[in-house]
Amino acid sequence: MIATRVTKQLGNNLPLGLTRNLEKYLGYSIVSLRKHLEQQCRTDFGMDLINCINSGDYHIDHFVPLSSFQVNDPNSPKFKECWAISNLKVIPADVNLAKGAQVVGAYSDVTGMSGSPGSGL
Repeated sequence: MIATRVTKQLGNNLPLGLTRNLEKYLGYSIVSLRKHLEQQCRTDFGMDLINCINSGDYHIDHFVPLSSFQVNDPNSPKFKECWAISNLKVIPADVNLAKGAQVVGAYSDVTGMSGSPGSGL
């Protein structure tokens, strides 16, 4: 799923082998991301990540929206900032759709949950 979003963001600037080397570009392992999101889902919603996402009631969201970065080079520091684990969280789908491509207040204002992006790492 993350590889699909990264591919869409980079468009024609997609380097050969990006998917195979995605963790190198991101600066963390997919396992680390999954653990972070899994912990958040269990704490905030009382269910595992797969059930959160498959329910359709939750989205993986960028706290600072993807559109804010205008990144087209996976070697750019902005690329890593955009896709940082601390910038990704699971929030209710209706909240995500309502906020659109904007940062709305503090993390707790956006989600109704305590903490901050990346807390618990």
